[in-house]
Amino acid sequence: MTSLRLSKSASRVRGNDEQNPRRGRLKNFVRLKADGYKAPGNAADTGGIRLHPHGGSLPIASGDPMKALVAAAVLLLAPLAAHATCAPADFAIKDFKPAAAGARLSLRGELVNHCTAASAAQIRIEIKDASGNVVQSKQAWPAGTSNIAPGDTVNFDLGRMFRMQPDMSSFTASVVDVRTW
Repeated sequence: MTSLRLSKSASRVRGNDEQNPRRGRLKNFVRLKADGYKAPGNAADTGGIRLHPHGGSLPIASGDPMKALVAAAVLLLAPLAAHATCAPADFAIKDFKPAAAGARLSLRGELVNHCTAASAAQIRIEIKDASGNVVQSKQAWPAGTSNIAPGDTVNFDLGRMFRMQPDMSSFTASVVDVRTW
């Protein structure tokens, strides 16, 4: 195995070592690492710099465990904050008109946001047979990943998502989920 030796210019880290002593330790440690130095498990033995556990040379922030706990909690709870303060009841489906034109199905309607915040809604369309059994059911976000402003309307036609069947007798559309993108 050949060991690498860094030249003086390659091992130089920007900045003055007296102004930032951590940079000087990093420079010295990079030089040791290039000579084949294996980092011990204790970060104090490497001048206060910890390496990535898989052998990389990226420093890992070490510090107060409480800060790490708070940061982890924020990252875990952030997706919950992305959900809207609105509920499915804050949206309405108006003028839902199912129609069949030959082999093509048209399921047009309007989705209205009655919430005070801009949000998006997911709707479900169910097609039932004469005895009330669900033949087909699909869900879609009519506005895609865009929010609908309060009081605004989005037109949709979800007929392309369904296949025409002879036993179709009733169509229902409902709002099932709300989200803020």
